Formats: sequence, C-alpha cells, structure tokens
Amino acid sequence: MNKGTQIVGIIIFVMVGYTAVGPFLTIEEIKTGLVEKDPKKLSDNIEFAILKENLKDQLNAGMIKKSASKMKDNFFSGLVAGLVSTAMVDPIVESFITPAGLISMLEGKDLSKSLSGSTIKTNLQKKEDLLKNARYSYDSMSTFSASISNGKGKETRFVLERDGFSWKLVNIIVPIGKSF
Repeated sequence: MNKGTQIVGIIIFVMVGYTAVGPFLTIEEIKTGLVEKDPKKLSDNIEFAILKENLKDQLNAGMIKKSASKMKDNFFSGLVAGLVSTAMVDPIVESFITPAGLISMLEGKDLSKSLSGSTIKTNLQKKEDLLKNARYSYDSMSTFSASISNGKGKETRFVLERDGFSWKLVNIIVPIGKSF
C-alpha cells in the first residue's frame, strides 16, 4: 500500500470517528454551557429556533387533543379551549428554553409543575448531574438521542441532528399526558 492510500484511509477513519463521537462532545458542551451559564457555548450547540418550534408543535398537539374531547360535548367550548391553549404555548416554551429549564429537563425532573405556572428552580453544582443515568442511541446516521426517565415512568428524549461534522440539539420530546 502506498503512503497516499494510507493517508486517505487515516483521514476517512478520523472523520468517521469524529462524526461518531460528535453527539457526545456536543452533549458535554451543552452541559458545560448550562453549568457555566455561557450563552455562546449554548448557541453553538443548540438550534434554539428549531427547538422552540418543535416544542410548540408538541405542546399544541397535546392541548388540541385535550380540547378535541371537549368538542364532542360542545363545539364552541372546545374551539375556545383550543384557541386559548394555543395562545398559552409560547410563554410555556419560552420558560422551558432557558438554562434553568434545560437543566431541569436534563436532570430528569418532572416538568408538570412548570406547565402549571410555577417557576423552575435548580441548584446545579456540577455538569455530571445532567443526563445522569441517560440512555444514548443513534436513531440514524444523522440523528442521535439521549433519553432520561423522570422517575415516574415517563421519558424525556433529547434529539441531536448532524449537520456536516457538527451536531446540534434540535428537539426535546417531552412526555405529554395528564398535564394537558
């Protein structure tokens, strides 16, 4: 084998290795950014616009589903409930997508109290507390998930997507249930 082929092989190996390890590095950077309250580090590793839109879609779907059951009895009360709940989604998402909200989710805390309007409190001391006991998986070549249980049998899933060689947090799939 000539040196040119060896160099190409090494470059490909390094690129594939970096891409495979990338989600773990991104998660570590997010954890560090949250602990240090570093907005630059967070914005480098989180697609906030996409993340907020995905969360709004999830919450709207959950609230509309709940409103649909009211529509069976009375069309207008269900419609009003759906419109009011949709208007509530923006402030809920804005309160979740803060360092304190992300820390709470990464610690596996039950966020149903946050949905009811109480404030999110955290006393994070070290980044090792985030995603403690998480389960990691590659969903595809460009999608990676970290799942954590909230202690009540429900899981929150953090979804990262690959863009070239970098990975970014783009979705948080929250357990939607009786809270809505």
